[in-house]
Amino acid sequence: MNELKIYIMRKMFLMVALAISSVMSWGAKYTLVTSTDDLSSGDKIVVGCSKKSVVAGALDGTKLPSVAATFAEDKSYVTVTGAYEYTITQIGSYWVLSNDNGYIGCTSNKNSLTTNGSADKYSSNWVIESITSGDVKYLCKSNSYKNTWLQYNSSAKYFSNYDSNQTAIQFYKKVVSEDPVIECVEEINFGLVLVHDGVGVAEDQLDVDVQNLTEAISVSLTSGSDNFTIDATSIPSTGGSVKVGFLADANGTYTGTLLLQSGSASATVTLTAEALVVNGAGTQEEPLTCGDVIAMNFNDANAKGWVMGYILGSAATGPAVAGTANNTSLILADNAEGLNKIAVALPDNAVRADLNVVEHPENIGKRVKVYGSLEKYFGGPGVKSTSQYEWVDGNPEAIEDVLESTLVPQKILREGQVVILRNGVIYDMTGKEVR
Repeated sequence: MNELKIYIMRKMFLMVALAISSVMSWGAKYTLVTSTDDLSSGDKIVVGCSKKSVVAGALDGTKLPSVAATFAEDKSYVTVTGAYEYTITQIGSYWVLSNDNGYIGCTSNKNSLTTNGSADKYSSNWVIESITSGDVKYLCKSNSYKNTWLQYNSSAKYFSNYDSNQTAIQFYKKVVSEDPVIECVEEINFGLVLVHDGVGVAEDQLDVDVQNLTEAISVSLTSGSDNFTIDATSIPSTGGSVKVGFLADANGTYTGTLLLQSGSASATVTLTAEALVVNGAGTQEEPLTCGDVIAMNFNDANAKGWVMGYILGSAATGPAVAGTANNTSLILADNAEGLNKIAVALPDNAVRADLNVVEHPENIGKRVKVYGSLEKYFGGPGVKSTSQYEWVDGNPEAIEDVLESTLVPQKILREGQVVILRNGVIYDMTGKEVR
């Protein structure tokens, strides 16, 4: 599978990371913990910072990333979608948080959260030192380094342990309903799905958590069944998962609705996708066209692919404008007359040495494939971090060899300068029009 498809799939599967049934919240309600008397060992909680309207996500390295949340005006409860549910366990006088990987502790006095299977290795020294108006001083005590507290770093936008003053945190305890409840994400967004060779396919997974169900959950598409599919029409009353698919053959914005129902409990999931028809797959064998790059309009260093086009010159200030020759960029287009121009960066590597038009003005008019990241460059969609190239027409010696299908050029000598005559217009070897 090529890297561009992997990138697209990662974007599509973003919601999967927010849908793990055992540890995530889907719009659940949590009440503020104002005393240790509010807690029982095994309670599900989210770590919040009501002042900044965020809660903690899943542990990422040594930090807890922030997730936006909706707090009541008096901060007495929070409603969240995508918060991580931590389990709090009482061990003697300690109150220890845990996730699926173990107990959470810290190994130094700053930004050092970690997990361990044993509560007494790093984690049993966490003490709820005080709770004042809901603000928790959650202390990590140790003889080997300075005491630290779990706090929110509003500049870096994550939660971790600090010995200096950051923003205060709160614990919010999950409200467990006695009524039957179906919990899942409210939306699955497949994002952009590329349609190549007449088909664009994507797949995601919906994980479903439940409370107090006695009947199986029926699963149905109430709209969008022409483009969305499900692999199961029922889920056990204990919860489960459903694979949701998307299929399109044309450009467009697609929507659908998935209904989950069990007795009086129900949940609705909105399905959305954007399909874009492209000429290439982004592989070396089937590169994207310059028009594809413009239509996709990506600006992400992780979106990598092969792109093919004619070299018109080097890039000048402005979106894909050929101008004064430089050795750090190219302008590519879908034909030698400049259809769908994009700018391509030439890092200081072999690609620059071989392709730049300062040292190789003879490259103008040749067709080439380049490999790099699909990012904004010179004001518009382009290619950066270019690391590979391949001549499409066997590195022809003369531009006439590759331009015959689009125009009839003439390479002439004008006032001692080599220029190119195309359709009655004279250009120099950088692609700039000569008056």
